[in-house]
Amino acid sequence: MKKVITESNELKKQLKRIKPGVVAVAYLGKGWLDYLGKKLPDKLIVSPTPGSNPKSIREAIKRIGIKNVYFLDELHAKIYLGKSEALVGSCNLSRNGFEENEEAAVLIDDKKGVETLQAVIANYTALARDAYPEDSDKREKLKWLDKHKLKPQKSLGRRRSNTKSSLEDYLKKPNKSIIHLSTFVVEDYKFNKQIINKKVPETQGVKDLASYFKHTFGLRESLAVKPGDWLLLCGANKDGTPRKAGRIYWMFAHYVISGGVSDKSDKSVTKLVATRKGKEPPFPFELTDSVKDGIRKQWPTKKQEDHDALFKNNKTVEFLSDVMGKLRRVRK
Repeated sequence: MKKVITESNELKKQLKRIKPGVVAVAYLGKGWLDYLGKKLPDKLIVSPTPGSNPKSIREAIKRIGIKNVYFLDELHAKIYLGKSEALVGSCNLSRNGFEENEEAAVLIDDKKGVETLQAVIANYTALARDAYPEDSDKREKLKWLDKHKLKPQKSLGRRRSNTKSSLEDYLKKPNKSIIHLSTFVVEDYKFNKQIINKKVPETQGVKDLASYFKHTFGLRESLAVKPGDWLLLCGANKDGTPRKAGRIYWMFAHYVISGGVSDKSDKSVTKLVATRKGKEPPFPFELTDSVKDGIRKQWPTKKQEDHDALFKNNKTVEFLSDVMGKLRRVRK
């Protein structure tokens, strides 16, 4: 059976579900770890040419070993190959591929299709070994890529900012939007359809709730988020600390549903926050690169309890004021 997928949420969900042991993509970019789930691939084949991020490639080498990262300049395929299923399409393993751009992919779960892709991967691997036979060849190519990497451009996709307000503007407002901050790791929860159908009647008959909503997020029941609040989410390491290149993004709480999800890895996560599709309210402030970096640096370290306290007690304004203060000192 083959299934065509175009929704960002569904693409991310299926990628994590199939747990690819082999990934072959033209470009590896920022945020790549956010999309793979808990199990990293055993093999990565990538084109070390402008478009790939050299820092991301080095991060992959550090995590799975340089001998398991193969370089093939001419590679333009995007294949995520699991044991019995595969995702093949237009999505590079990057934030652009799974968040910014309009992408499409085909889910393949028949034996013949998977075997064909295994043969394709074997061919790519052989070509890559011929092109870069030594580890030193890969390192030299990365030095070249450092000098020739593409300069970041403003996104033209679905994530562009919908506000002109700065962090400084937000902090000056007397009536501020309520913002909750939280880190996120791999989302491993399941929807409780019966409860969601009752709270959101228009979801009755919807088979794929991940694609029905624009964004979804699972929380502990004790965290006091209400409809109309904002979540500011930051990609995290396993210990809950923000990753250096972790994605940071806004999420508006159209729906807050107690008991809407269940999570095998964390039974305390039962509350669902969801954003419906369509136009969102203006973001509280624009997430510029300097603001994102400031948030990552200011975030509490190591103890997950600190993160929960920051979220639960809504100390957001105090936290963001500290971020703004440090940004002002840097400017001077």
